[in-house]
Amino acid sequence: MRSHEHSLQHFERETTDQSGHATGRMKPLLVVATLSVTVVAMAFAADLPKPSAEEDYARVSPDHMRCDTCAASVFHIHWKLKKAHKGKFDQPLRESQVLDIIDDACMPRTYATTYGIKDVNGTHHLSGDGLKWFSHQSPTVGTLQPGMWLTDQCRMTQGEIGEDVLYSMFRVYHVQKRIEKSDVAMFRHICIKIRKQCTHEEGLYTYDTYEPSDDAEPLVELD
Repeated sequence: MRSHEHSLQHFERETTDQSGHATGRMKPLLVVATLSVTVVAMAFAADLPKPSAEEDYARVSPDHMRCDTCAASVFHIHWKLKKAHKGKFDQPLRESQVLDIIDDACMPRTYATTYGIKDVNGTHHLSGDGLKWFSHQSPTVGTLQPGMWLTDQCRMTQGEIGEDVLYSMFRVYHVQKRIEKSDVAMFRHICIKIRKQCTHEEGLYTYDTYEPSDDAEPLVELD
């Protein structure tokens, strides 16, 4: 213990002599502060979810994240269609515009840096825009895989339903019926009713603004 105190005093004296100022006494505090930050960082890293082998290498969404990926992709399709109108919905978009917008919504760059994996009560979920898990109080780890899963789900929706029907759905819910949460109606219609990527209960837990009261709005029949 005495040797340690001697070394510390020598360290302080050397620092003071070289600088000409009494700054040497701050150095041990800086070391302690650095160590404290390191310990906190290590503790945070230990709490990060550890992706499974499937989550690390799968090119398509694992089954337990199918609802997450469907919900997030529909969120972006709706958002990009709404944004393209620039607040003016009287004039429908041209067919070529719709094709470009939905194709862009399904591009990998849409999801590249905005989604990660979060542990929610022992189950891994995606965290990001359009998902309730985003606000769940637990750390998120970023990986490359979610971007591929979301792109794949978006392409599946694009292929199974078609751009024209997706846009018709948007027009009916957002423009004709003027539903405040038209994105929720599209999510219910696509992910729960048509594609069956979510059960009703999963949908309520997954899509960001979906609440039980939204079920009072009937889904329309589209040709």
